[in-house]
Amino acid sequence: MSRILLAGLFLATISVCEFCGATERIQADFYVAPDGQDENPGTYEAPFRTLTGARNALRKLKKHGPLMGPVSVMLRGGNYSLHEPIVFAGEDSGTEQCPITYSAYPGEKPVLNGAQEISGWSPHEGKIVRCFLQEVQDGTWRFRQLFLDGKRQILARCPNFDTHDPLYGGWTFIDRVTDESKNPKTFRFHAGTFPRNWAKPEQADVVIYPWNGWVNDSIPIAKVDRDNNKIHLSRAVKPDFMSLMKGNRFYVANVLEELDAPGEWYLDNETGTLYFWPPAPIDSAEAAVSVLEDPLLYIEGAQHIRFEGFCFEYGRGSGVHVTDSASVVIAESTVRNVGNHG
Repeated sequence: MSRILLAGLFLATISVCEFCGATERIQADFYVAPDGQDENPGTYEAPFRTLTGARNALRKLKKHGPLMGPVSVMLRGGNYSLHEPIVFAGEDSGTEQCPITYSAYPGEKPVLNGAQEISGWSPHEGKIVRCFLQEVQDGTWRFRQLFLDGKRQILARCPNFDTHDPLYGGWTFIDRVTDESKNPKTFRFHAGTFPRNWAKPEQADVVIYPWNGWVNDSIPIAKVDRDNNKIHLSRAVKPDFMSLMKGNRFYVANVLEELDAPGEWYLDNETGTLYFWPPAPIDSAEAAVSVLEDPLLYIEGAQHIRFEGFCFEYGRGSGVHVTDSASVVIAESTVRNVGNHG
């Protein structure tokens, strides 16, 4: 049985087999499982609930002295819903001789996600359902991503998304920039582009590829002037060295009146109501929204830590952010459905 020595304090690891005929256990120093508790000792039988709980246990142990051997923390498969980032700092470092490894239990896949499940749907109109989200109404949640069984759904938009021509088929184009300032916020659209009247245009965003079309931006609408076919934006394009130009492609998103196709949804931030046209029966599916704005995993000033076998998903920010660190490895892991860089 291997042990980690911390300045006279021994931490016994779990043996591979406790008794004859038992299912083989993979040896580790700490275990984490979705049905665990952070008040537990982190053993195989009584695992921690979170990766943060395991990190905190190691912090306490290291107060007794330096690590005297490699440390292994294994996460059982399943879903780990995050309400805040998992943060590792300098005090969580291993050493070259005593690295710390956080890994998936063999054959299992732990999923670290920043989403919240949505339920409580009721009929609205036709095939559209709705639900009330108190967190949206009180300003706690702001999101622009809805997932159904892990697949990203489409924020109600005009023009509609075109699966056959995603580059140009689902877009319209600026007719003319009417604001002559350095960073214009007003432009004219072609007549007939948006035939429906919108009750709450200030809830909508213009999703646009400005300037030379290198990157896109999503900008809240301040006002729509239908008499002159103009859209007034709440701010200029970012970064500020870019600008609006005639011919820039764009669409308008998050408009209830444009919720006209399966898979589309609309969020009313004033009333806290989420409207959705599910492409499949909603009762047998799992709906989730991405609400965590910070990176799922944030590492700063750490060394000799390895993360292996994880899935990071459903974050509005980055999946993993590493800064001012050395010998930090993210291996055999997946980052998907995040709003920023992996």
